[in-house]
Amino acid sequence: MIWAMIAVVILTLFAVAILFSRNSENRIKSRIEERVEAYRQTIRRTKEPPQYEEMTDTELGDILTSAARKLQAEQHRRTMILLTAGAMTLVAAIFIGAENGVQAFGITIVAGLIATYGVNLVLVRRTREWFAENDLNAERLAID
Repeated sequence: MIWAMIAVVILTLFAVAILFSRNSENRIKSRIEERVEAYRQTIRRTKEPPQYEEMTDTELGDILTSAARKLQAEQHRRTMILLTAGAMTLVAAIFIGAENGVQAFGITIVAGLIATYGVNLVLVRRTREWFAENDLNAERLAID
């Protein structure tokens, strides 16, 4: 009986998570469209990157939408990598701390945080370099 109740609770949590994720996807999609439209108008008004000046609105919108989705995917990927690195650091610190004490635990946590920070910097720079190569402003397409 208790297993059935636990199963019902877990299924309910999954159903709620799916509903929230669908709502979140629609909200993100609408935010991307708003950002793309605002950036397209800015490009038309300032005529800033000359290679985008001659494009039609549809072509420019497709490029900006693709770039915004790429940015969103890179942010999601970076988040997953950082969460995994943090979890691995914690597990390693627990094992090392259990063997060698609190000082080893602290040293392992600090080393893991430094490594994770370095990975974050590399991922952010790589994303910004791609946007700089294509004369796009990543901050204009970013969704908070």
